[in-house]
Amino acid sequence: MNAGLPALRRGDPDRNVMGPFPIPNTTARLSRDQIRDVAQRVSIVEVVGGYVRLRRSGVNWTGLCPFHDERTPSFNVNEPRQIFHCFGCGEGGDVFKFLMRMEGLTFMEALKAVADRAGVVLPTVEVSPEDRRRAEERERLLAVNEEAAAFYQRQLADASAGARARAYIHSRGLPEGIVAEYRLGYAPEGWDGLSRRLEAAGFPPAAGEHAGLLIPRDRGGRYDRFRDRLMIPILNLSGRVVAFGGRALGDDPAKYLNSAESPVYAKSEVLYGLHQARHHVQKADLAIVVEGYFDLLSLVAVGVGHVVATCGTALTSRHVDALKRYTRNVVLLFDADAAGQRAACRALEVFLDGGLWPSYLSVPDGKDPDEFVRAHGGPAFAELLPTARPLLERYLELIVEKHRGHPLHAERVLDEAAPIVNRLKPVVAQPHWSWLADRLRVDERLVMEHLRQAVPRGSPAPRSSPVEISAPLRKPRVSAQDTLLTELLVHHTEPFLALVEEHMLDAHVRSDGMWELLKVALEERRLGHPPDVATWIARTADDDLRRLLAETSVREDRFRDEAEVARALQQAVLRVRIARLEAERLEAAEDLRKADSDPTVDRAARAEIAMRRFAIEKQIKEMQQQVRQPQT
Repeated sequence: MNAGLPALRRGDPDRNVMGPFPIPNTTARLSRDQIRDVAQRVSIVEVVGGYVRLRRSGVNWTGLCPFHDERTPSFNVNEPRQIFHCFGCGEGGDVFKFLMRMEGLTFMEALKAVADRAGVVLPTVEVSPEDRRRAEERERLLAVNEEAAAFYQRQLADASAGARARAYIHSRGLPEGIVAEYRLGYAPEGWDGLSRRLEAAGFPPAAGEHAGLLIPRDRGGRYDRFRDRLMIPILNLSGRVVAFGGRALGDDPAKYLNSAESPVYAKSEVLYGLHQARHHVQKADLAIVVEGYFDLLSLVAVGVGHVVATCGTALTSRHVDALKRYTRNVVLLFDADAAGQRAACRALEVFLDGGLWPSYLSVPDGKDPDEFVRAHGGPAFAELLPTARPLLERYLELIVEKHRGHPLHAERVLDEAAPIVNRLKPVVAQPHWSWLADRLRVDERLVMEHLRQAVPRGSPAPRSSPVEISAPLRKPRVSAQDTLLTELLVHHTEPFLALVEEHMLDAHVRSDGMWELLKVALEERRLGHPPDVATWIARTADDDLRRLLAETSVREDRFRDEAEVARALQQAVLRVRIARLEAERLEAAEDLRKADSDPTVDRAARAEIAMRRFAIEKQIKEMQQQVRQPQT
């Protein structure tokens, strides 16, 4: 699918792994001109076309959006402006933004990928010896892990050595396609199978130990850490192996054994399966989070692709940050036992801190997700998923149950709930106040008062400012004035910016986002740069305006001739001035209100304020009449 972007495939398991490992210098900070030049050397239609089937539709190319499920194409790519936009979900931007969303790349990684495709050599800066040493160590560990993964896969495929592991996989109902996609393998029973393989591949003896794959012997030498285990490689977002989970096949009391943390692996940052799931998560606009490897694999086996798993640790803020790159909607699907429910509730605070509103799904009959799916199949899970409900509801239920029967039941419940509920804005928290009041049989006003005052010992204090809960992608919330200004900026850049300079409209615009956008566009014009929507988007902080810019770029110009353009330009000047005068009118009205309530203000001063307000209102009416006048 992305064959045209070799830079995205940064791991090559077949290369010679003998050191030293070639680590390039880091990319130097580039100017906006250099970044623009890289973007303009590729066709955004060709890049996007590597992922989306596109068809020409007028000046644009259209297709089904890769970021959400749809049946009618609403995804547009505009070649002249090098911009994409989806009218369905609101995603839009330049070629770098597209690759960042599709591949989970940072901006610098996307820039490097586009530069490689265009044959552009990016300038570099020399790294320090210490940075180079760390980078070489990371690359060596990744190479060792890749070699180990390949070894385990060969052992699983071996007719004799892998027979028991294959039988176990079959018993779990996993098809061959899932085994291949998730690169499952087998660590043989012997003590030195991997050790000998790494030595034969040319790795220094300590490399496997540093990767957590070999353990040093007391009398010298090393032996394999994973033995007689089904091996589950853990990949980073680039698809490179950073660690392993091993499921015992024999009588080892440790059913699961996981890699230790290393310079390439921190379990608090990595989610198992996210590399494979990210596109499914984007399309579904939902991530299902499970606890176990086989919970994930069983769900994938029945067609549920938008699922990830923790790697034997509690959810952290870094996990939430990783999920937020692909969706704002998360369902926790943990084991139905008490431990699973407690784990889900512990994650609530982490999600709220990250601005997400998680849901919780309970599996019937006390089963774990793997058992449920294998027993009932994919259709049953599809029916179960919509029953997920806000995790906060389940959290409060558990608190009520926990303190039931205590003489101070209501007080204990509210004290424990306060640190979480007080994080929410009142409009979000109010239903939960009502629910608690009903369950505790306490007046709702008393519940509100207690929650606001309660800070139980050992608990974090309530936030001074409530948490903003993120919502799914929405249509931009911008004014009609900003919409008109954006249309003129995109489709009639030169006459519009000339008008902005002539009338100093940028100084009169009341919207901070539009003011910032006009400043950027004027600066680019004064530097002699051609109009470039991608640059305006990159330099505009307002998310609504960024989406509006992308959307306007793929829409046809609605002004049919020069007369309509001239009329629109006149309207733009009038609307900006009217908006400014409206703000001044409100200020004058407030000054008049204060004067009426202040006995020290004399009549002359009050009359002056009233005349100022009258003059402003007269100006507004005159300009509004001009706005309504038909074109002559």
